[in-house]
Amino acid sequence: MSKSELGKSTGGAKTLWFVVGYVLFFVVMIYWSYWYSLYLTFLILIIGVAGLFFWLRGWVGQLEPKRQAYFWICLLGFPFLELLIKHCIVHEYISYSWNYLNRLEHLVWVLSVSGFLLPVLFSSGTKLKWPIRMGLVVGVITVLGNINEMLEYLIRLLSGKTSDYYLGLFYVDTMIDQLVNLVGAFLGFVLFYSEFFRNRKKFLNRFMKFSLILSFVYLMYFSLISFFVVYFPDFSSAKQADAAIVLGAAQYDCFPSTVLENRIVAAVDLYDRGLVEKIIFTGGSVAGDVCSEAEVGKRYAIYHFNIDPDDILVETSSRTTYGNLYFSLMLMKRYHIQDVIIVSDRFHLFRASLFANYLNIKHSVICPENSSYKSLDTILPYIRKEFRDTNVFLWLIFIDELDSWK
Repeated sequence: MSKSELGKSTGGAKTLWFVVGYVLFFVVMIYWSYWYSLYLTFLILIIGVAGLFFWLRGWVGQLEPKRQAYFWICLLGFPFLELLIKHCIVHEYISYSWNYLNRLEHLVWVLSVSGFLLPVLFSSGTKLKWPIRMGLVVGVITVLGNINEMLEYLIRLLSGKTSDYYLGLFYVDTMIDQLVNLVGAFLGFVLFYSEFFRNRKKFLNRFMKFSLILSFVYLMYFSLISFFVVYFPDFSSAKQADAAIVLGAAQYDCFPSTVLENRIVAAVDLYDRGLVEKIIFTGGSVAGDVCSEAEVGKRYAIYHFNIDPDDILVETSSRTTYGNLYFSLMLMKRYHIQDVIIVSDRFHLFRASLFANYLNIKHSVICPENSSYKSLDTILPYIRKEFRDTNVFLWLIFIDELDSWK
């Protein structure tokens, strides 16, 4: 290698490291600004894009016209697309789309960084073969993207404003986005660097077919889970049991919400009909609460339905459905309760039954006759939440971290 080629190669390596460090710095700045204002985020993005153009303007001119067009689309389009997607997420312009828009936003980010690397990998003076270029693109984007995701999770963790339940959800979200990093990096390489594949159209056609098949499988999986969420109670009927477990729901100033009240009424009905001998009320409290959900349920059952206090048990340690059942199991063992009827809303019972089976709780389920979830506007978010939480449950079992979800 001649001195001039060596100099160009060294310059290319330095520029590559500069781009990596520069993008990482602005990732930090963007997350810092995101907590204050979307428009501040947009301003930082514009400054970042302008700076990137200033440093790479000499390199861009050496690109062939098609790659120059790719670079400019990524450089100029990224801030606007990023702001648009974030704006839709924050203001919920598209109902029930937070999860999918988050994936789209991350994919846009990955593809844009792929475009930012074009001047470095094609103007450095080095003659790299396509496997090396692919390794650089995928490696840089994966490292940057994973640091990006870990920073986001760390900010939420250190803020102290996010409950353990939502930290668990964001943990799963982080894992999914790290997978998007890898898939998006390969997609970016195919789009911007794929003259190394002699039959690009054939490759892209196969990629599209694979994407359609994957989408179909996901749709079938979502439909299957949604079917069980909606119709599961119809396959189970309440049988004679030792106790009823009333899953926790919101309370306001020591008065039950409509959802919790309906569950209490259903449990009292089981007690009055002699189907259960005891009622276990579940649910703890959050900062600022005077009463726990379980205590509110107990008081309501005693003062409104004259239930014998000796027939009521409470657990006040849980903050999630899994916690409701986990701490109820402790009470069951203490009071020698063999089987239970789980009382909750229709769309909640499939996931609750999964938890109970995992904990080896012998159970049947029942939902209140009256429900707060009757209109499409209330049913769809509940189904989406149950689908999400069911996947979180399966993931936490896989990584053996379910005890963190109490």
